[in-house]
Amino acid sequence: MDDRTSHRRRPLRRFMLLMLLVVIAVVSWGIWLWSSKPAYWKEYRVDDPQFTMQGQSLENRLPSELSKVRPLGEPWTITVAQDEINSWIATRLPNWLANRRDRLRTHRLPSRIPEEIKQIMVAIEPRFLALAADIEAEDVNQVMSIEFKPFAGSNGLSRLEMTAMRGGRLWMPEGVIERVIQKYGSAEHAEKQFLEKFRNILLETDLVYPVDSNRVVEVMNLSLRQGELVATCRTVLKKDTVAQAPWIKDKSQD
Repeated sequence: MDDRTSHRRRPLRRFMLLMLLVVIAVVSWGIWLWSSKPAYWKEYRVDDPQFTMQGQSLENRLPSELSKVRPLGEPWTITVAQDEINSWIATRLPNWLANRRDRLRTHRLPSRIPEEIKQIMVAIEPRFLALAADIEAEDVNQVMSIEFKPFAGSNGLSRLEMTAMRGGRLWMPEGVIERVIQKYGSAEHAEKQFLEKFRNILLETDLVYPVDSNRVVEVMNLSLRQGELVATCRTVLKKDTVAQAPWIKDKSQD
C-alpha cells in the first residue's frame, strides 16, 4: 500500500469514527432519557398529614361546588390545584374505586389499582396535563406518562387530546404507543390495562359530572396553569345535555 492510498483512506476512517461517536452519543442520550424520571415527577408522602388533608379537602369541596344550585346554562368557574388532585389519588382513590366496584364493572372500568403501580400522579403544566405512573413490573421498571392538552369538541364541550407518551423523559411516537397497548393489554399485565382504560376515558368522553337524576355539569373550557387547572362549567338539565359519557346514564349519584 503506497502513501497516497493510505492518505486517501484517512478521511474515511475519521468520518467512520465520527459517525460511531455520534451513534454512541445518541444511544447514551436515549438511555439517559429513558431511565430519568420526568422533570415534574414528585415522590408524595402519604404519611404527611398536610398532604393527606388536601385530598380530603378536595373530596369535600368538589362535590359541594359541583352540586350548587345555579342558573341553568350560565358559565361559572372552579380551580383545582395539582397537589390537591395528587393527594386525592394517593389517599382516597383506592377506597373510591372499591366502593364503586359494581358500577365500574358495569362500564368495564377498572375497580382497583394494580399492585405493580407504585404511585400515580397528575402534572399540570401551562402546555399540557400529564398522567404519570411509577410502574415496577417484571418487564418494566419505569415512570410511564401520557400527556394531554384540552380542546373543544364538536359539541362545544371540553375534551382531552393525547399529545405524547413518554418512558421516563423519552418521547415515544404514536405507533409505539399502540404497540405497547396491544402487547400489554392482557389480564396478566394489569398495570398496562389499568392505564389504557383511563387513557380511553380521557380521550373518548366529554368532561361532564352527573349532579343528580336531573342535572349535570358540563365543562365548557379547561385552562392549564402552572400547578393548577381552571374549569369553566355550566349546569344543565340531564335531558338537555349534549355531553357524551357512559356514566351520565346513571340515575343516581353516590
